[in-house]
Amino acid sequence: MKCSKTASDLVELAAGFEPSRTFLTALELGVFTSLGQRERTSTELARALRSDAWATDRLLNALCALGLLRKRRGRFANGPLAAARLVEGRPGFMRGLLHQLEAWGHWSFNLARERATPRGSTPASPARDRARA
Repeated sequence: MKCSKTASDLVELAAGFEPSRTFLTALELGVFTSLGQRERTSTELARALRSDAWATDRLLNALCALGLLRKRRGRFANGPLAAARLVEGRPGFMRGLLHQLEAWGHWSFNLARERATPRGSTPASPARDRARA
């Protein structure tokens, strides 16, 4: 890995999570599966996903920028890769990507737990605490 040399390298590093978080949020919400082979407006999809219409519209447009969805006349549809690999129930569905959702949560949980633990004490561990009970 190369050493960061400029301030813009740091900005790029800080923003690097955005495409991944956008993608994982869509996967977690079931955006690709809900679209399936259909075209839908962001309002229709928000209703189907029980999500906020404004936030859903932003998410769908971000997915277009990532090349995962396409938008035509205000309607969104899966792009070729999303249609082939991200629709649950299809033969090529990449179920293993769902593991990344857990990884994100574990990083966030473990870091928050470490910050909340006073120095010199042992952080709480749900698995360890269950084993002690």
